Amino acid sequence: MASVNFGMLFVGRLVSGMGIGLSALAPVFLVEICNPDSRGAFAVIYPLFITFGQLLSTGWQLLHMRIVDNLDEFGKPFALNDMDKFIWRAAQGLPIICSVIGLVLIHFVFTYNTPCELIAAGKTDEARDLIAKLHDVILVDKIYNEFDRDQEVAKTTPNIPFIKAIRNPKYRKPIVHSFVLAALQQLTGITILTSNVAELFAQFMGRTYKSTVMCSLINIINFICTIVLSLIINKYGRKTLLTYGMAVSTLFCTLAAFSKPIGKEASWVGISTAVGSFGFVLGFALSMGGVTWVYLSEVYANEYKNGAYSIAVFINWMCASISLIISEFLISYSEVLVNVILFGFCIFNLIYVIIFIKETKGVPPGKAYD
Repeated sequence: MASVNFGMLFVGRLVSGMGIGLSALAPVFLVEICNPDSRGAFAVIYPLFITFGQLLSTGWQLLHMRIVDNLDEFGKPFALNDMDKFIWRAAQGLPIICSVIGLVLIHFVFTYNTPCELIAAGKTDEARDLIAKLHDVILVDKIYNEFDRDQEVAKTTPNIPFIKAIRNPKYRKPIVHSFVLAALQQLTGITILTSNVAELFAQFMGRTYKSTVMCSLINIINFICTIVLSLIINKYGRKTLLTYGMAVSTLFCTLAAFSKPIGKEASWVGISTAVGSFGFVLGFALSMGGVTWVYLSEVYANEYKNGAYSIAVFINWMCASISLIISEFLISYSEVLVNVILFGFCIFNLIYVIIFIKETKGVPPGKAYD
């Protein structure tokens, strides 16, 4: 927010990026405090607020009420007014407010360990008291017994390091499949699409404020679909939504990938590509966008969850960075090539989910691949 040069901005974004990575612990915390019957809906709260933040950021940028570019309409350096500067710096400062609120809540409100942690440590009375505070008193026995069943191994087994867990055939399968899922969430192209959506609309609407407003529809669709996901995930399960959602994304990605090679410079190409992008986001939000975080928080057994989940988050963000960096060069060479590559990842993702990914709905943590 206070940066005066690129170096300060880079360091600030780097440090804040570390915080964003650590925030991925949120769905694990939510799963460990909620009623096991509704853990899917609770874990979706994390991606729901991610999409809300993206929507809020997009809406805030629209306050410029004009296109902010390097050059103005006369080819001269663009002149920023005080309002432009305020909007930009306020957008950088908003995370500060959210972070302070988070710190206050963590240190003064949510000061307790989760019931799962308390049970694993043998603090049964504290666990039951906490469950009574978080849920209806009449549900204490039911929820405690389910948590206790899930922690059965963890109570007698120390935390297993990741290297040791990956060598164990019992743990290897869920670890490998979850890592692939974490990577594919980014490699299917959602980060590339949301980062380059302005260029997409500029192709057939021109570089106008109207096209910028249309870009915000991507984030609106993403947010609304994530709300819908929170309402249906406990009913339909994780694998079902991953399968059908990715089928929708793959279908619409076909439009985005092959409209231009087929239509060349036809007037319908831009519209077809935009429709494909909107449809891709719709399917993604109902599947990989939110379900992946739910899946990662459920698929590991408690004795090796810490190490495996951390590596999965690292893989997810690493793939996001790599795909974004590489796409910048590839888009300048051939946008069609990028879309075809993403289409290939969508096909692979769909096939992988159908063949290898197991359902975790109603299954104790770490038992899906037994």
